[in-house]
Amino acid sequence: MFANSGVTFSRIYNELGTLQTAKEMFYLCSANHWYGHLPNLNNGSGMFRACFNLEHFASGTNKGNGTELNAEAIDMDSLTDGSRMFEDCNKLEYFCAHCDNLKIAYSMFKGCPKLKKVNFASGLTSLQNADNMFDGCSELTFTCNSNYHEMHQAVHMFSNSYKVGTTD
Repeated sequence: MFANSGVTFSRIYNELGTLQTAKEMFYLCSANHWYGHLPNLNNGSGMFRACFNLEHFASGTNKGNGTELNAEAIDMDSLTDGSRMFEDCNKLEYFCAHCDNLKIAYSMFKGCPKLKKVNFASGLTSLQNADNMFDGCSELTFTCNSNYHEMHQAVHMFSNSYKVGTTD
């Protein structure tokens, strides 16, 4: 939809309640914050891929100079395919979402060297493919209350992620 369009966003706040498929919707977009909910999104493959300015992906409000977030988890409970969703978002620092049904997270955050915190608020109990999921996330602290009982593939899941903090 907006891929390679030259459209400039500083912040995207939208309730895209009926959106189900968004393959590469914002590919190469220049937005730096996303605050909307995506409750019916099931295919987000490459949705924000190479959005070089995207810093935060969380629901809430931006306070002051953008360094403080009133962050709550984004509703993405219908998401099943998050492959390459944030790949090469080299300024992405924070992600917080409910992804109860996420099955495919292949390279979801690959190439996000500034990613500091990822919070899958309700766990990842359906996750099956996490190949290269956090490849190159060298500042990562990972929080997830999950037992990964469905996981089949996790090749290089944390490859080149030197500071992986905790997996709760």
